[in-house]
Amino acid sequence: DGAIPLFLGKMDAAWLPHAVRDGNFDQFARLEGGMLSVDVQSPSSYGTTGLKSAEPMVSLPAPGDTQSVLVQFDFDTATTNNAMFALVPPDQLGTLEWDAHEIWVAIEQKRDAEPQLILAVQRKVQGRYPITNRDVLKGLTLELQPDGLVLVSNAADRVLLQGRMAKVSAASDLHIQV
Repeated sequence: DGAIPLFLGKMDAAWLPHAVRDGNFDQFARLEGGMLSVDVQSPSSYGTTGLKSAEPMVSLPAPGDTQSVLVQFDFDTATTNNAMFALVPPDQLGTLEWDAHEIWVAIEQKRDAEPQLILAVQRKVQGRYPITNRDVLKGLTLELQPDGLVLVSNAADRVLLQGRMAKVSAASDLHIQV
């Protein structure tokens, strides 16, 4: 299918620790079983801890391109809550994702509320999908179309969220922050 794995479940030269807003990679993150697991404890419940790509990994398609860019991400759908995946320009690498993203996809679980899958494009929330069955999260794929349309679909090819880039990003090559 032409897919190129970006994260192979271990730290290598392609990935750097990421921690902002009381995040702490050494304390909260671990790599085991080919997966990154992050457990941010109180009182740092707002701490952001994860990975960031050392170099840009995703190139936005230009308006005249004929193919979309697809980025698939897999995670433990049963246990994941409050996870985020963002595409950020090189000059914003390592900052808080919300302040810097071109594309931001998150699973958000607030206290007793139903979890949601959220899509934000260029710092504007463009869609929320209530998660009533966590199986819907399997095989999430982010599709970036040349016309600026942004889709989030799952392994069943069901489009869960869609948004649109309001303007062409100044940076076409973006870093990944997870």
